[in-house]
Amino acid sequence: MRVRIRLPPDGSFLSATIYEGLLRLVASGASVSERGDEVVASPKILRQAFKAVAEWAGEELGIANTGKNDVKYVKMILDHFGINYDDIAPRKKTKKGEEVAKKIGYGTILKHIAEAEKGWDTLADIDLRLEVETRKKYILVSTDPENGLQLPVFKPDRYKGLRLPEAGVVTEMFRFGIGLEAALIGLLGMGSAHAASIGGSHFFLFIDPSQAATVIASAALGKDARKYAKALIDARDAGAKALRGLGDALVYVEAAVSRLLVDLGVRRAMRTGNIRRLSLRLVRVDEEGNTYKIYGDTPLSISSGEREYAEVLAQHMDPEKSPLIRCLRREAMRLRMKGVQPCEESTHVINAVLWLMRYVSTGSSHFLAQYVRELVNAADIAEASEKRGRAAAYRRMVASLLKVM
Repeated sequence: MRVRIRLPPDGSFLSATIYEGLLRLVASGASVSERGDEVVASPKILRQAFKAVAEWAGEELGIANTGKNDVKYVKMILDHFGINYDDIAPRKKTKKGEEVAKKIGYGTILKHIAEAEKGWDTLADIDLRLEVETRKKYILVSTDPENGLQLPVFKPDRYKGLRLPEAGVVTEMFRFGIGLEAALIGLLGMGSAHAASIGGSHFFLFIDPSQAATVIASAALGKDARKYAKALIDARDAGAKALRGLGDALVYVEAAVSRLLVDLGVRRAMRTGNIRRLSLRLVRVDEEGNTYKIYGDTPLSISSGEREYAEVLAQHMDPEKSPLIRCLRREAMRLRMKGVQPCEESTHVINAVLWLMRYVSTGSSHFLAQYVRELVNAADIAEASEKRGRAAAYRRMVASLLKVM
């Protein structure tokens, strides 16, 4: 499959999934043209890429097709690989006694595609491009209006941030369609960037599309795009693993950003891959009825140099030991489950991670002082609530930081 890249990187979810998928193909061994504008992947490399992503995302990629119309287009994708939708998603009966197709997660879909024996050598060469009809209000990705797959999973942002020469920055609702090959690249990218699914919320850690585009274009400068792509993915995957450890606390973006910015594993991977700066986007997508909506899109940049107090702060954000993370998990679980007891010092814990995020993002000592203050407040509240073990843990955190300041 030859992919001629005519799609500019931008701030949309669609762009993030497509460029992530292209980067995964290159990291898996796909070649890049001398001009840096085409990616060529053999059937073997395509399948290797899908196997790697299916193993990475697994069944944890819980984001699913949303309704009967969506099922129709997922069936088309699976049919290409000789996979019967009903074999992997048995039909269920409604209250009226009707049989309807059951929704399945995209992790399951990726798994079965990766295991497919046929269909790889019949994928077509494509121009990866956007076509926009402003009068009829539709957006097409490498397809025509009759054959486009109308998959809601690629449009949770309703195209906010999508820059189109024909329409400026899109603010209205457009109909959407995507070609089979482009959809497969997007699904590959979605699985590659998946960090966690918690209830109806799904978290993705994308390599910023602009940085991904730079990697692919680097072939025009004689650089090894495959080596560059693999190094970026390894560093990002280290960050995604750090996020997965947060569990329910991941819904607090302050905790997620702080964890990423102080994680030592990410920096080790960056230094190993000779990456000076890693540009990421942490995106939260929630299911809403038969569609999806973005509830958070946080850009962040990580430099390979050590941050001040990083080793101590990394311990403060350790999911296995940190009372901060345990408290945030409990508070997040209260939103999903009944009967979960509150964390008495939660207000100060939430404030603490907010100040911590500000500190690791800016390096301002004022923010670090506020972080310490909130830890002390959390310790006082925990002690007053007769949670002496937690109170002692917060005080140890303060002491560990003051020791090196």
